[in-house]
Amino acid sequence: MNTEATSHRQFFDKVLGECEAGHTRDAVLMLSGMLDVSLGQPGAVTTLRQEFAAHPLNQVVSSAPRPTGHQTQTALTGRSRCLHDAVSRLGFSRGLAARAELGARAVELAWQRGEQIALLDCGELGELERLRGNAIDNIAMAHEERATEDWLRSQFGLAAPGPKPRYDLILATGWADDCDTDELAKRLGTAMRWLAPKGSLLLSAFVPGHLGAGWQAICLRRDLVCHAEFDLARAAALAGFGLSQFRDSSGSLIWAELKIAVPNGTKRGAA
Repeated sequence: MNTEATSHRQFFDKVLGECEAGHTRDAVLMLSGMLDVSLGQPGAVTTLRQEFAAHPLNQVVSSAPRPTGHQTQTALTGRSRCLHDAVSRLGFSRGLAARAELGARAVELAWQRGEQIALLDCGELGELERLRGNAIDNIAMAHEERATEDWLRSQFGLAAPGPKPRYDLILATGWADDCDTDELAKRLGTAMRWLAPKGSLLLSAFVPGHLGAGWQAICLRRDLVCHAEFDLARAAALAGFGLSQFRDSSGSLIWAELKIAVPNGTKRGAA
């Protein structure tokens, strides 16, 4: 008998019982905490994904929409609304909300200044909602997920980046989620060729061990790569960027602004 699997099923049974009793917030906190702790065990992600997928609790948790920065709740009722509200309090959900809010604010300000903007593998968190209905022909986008790219283009009429683009703002907030430091540095090196000399590139990353890391890995099945401040600083330096960074209020997400590094004694913009 696999005692570990039995233990997990029993725990899932308990969480499900709390949900059915209407104690949704307690159930979400119980499950999130258990998953966070379990991530440190060898082979935990594969095992827990299989066991969770086979348990009725999975269907309950899946009834709530995936957390995003601009999730509308108008169509949610009953347990789905309670679940959504409870999950939205977790650290990773608050990090996603911060990612969307900071990105939306940066895009809006750059648009108001008439700057050239590029969205790279982002936009699905609602960064453009504030500009809906306005002319946004100074914003281009590209996304590695074709379905997401098609949806964003249909919603906002965004163009693809040009052959020799120069952007004042590049929003690439999700780039760090699926690559290690060296690969991130390569992506940043590519982006540098697109950035105007005084432009900014905005990046964000979930930190190792953030609250809700287990929820992302098991319930959302995200193979998320997490980074500490040191990792982002190293990737930026390898690509020739200087950066400033801070953690959001949840402590789950690092927000970073990157600018092309200028050698000591050289004025920015000098030939």
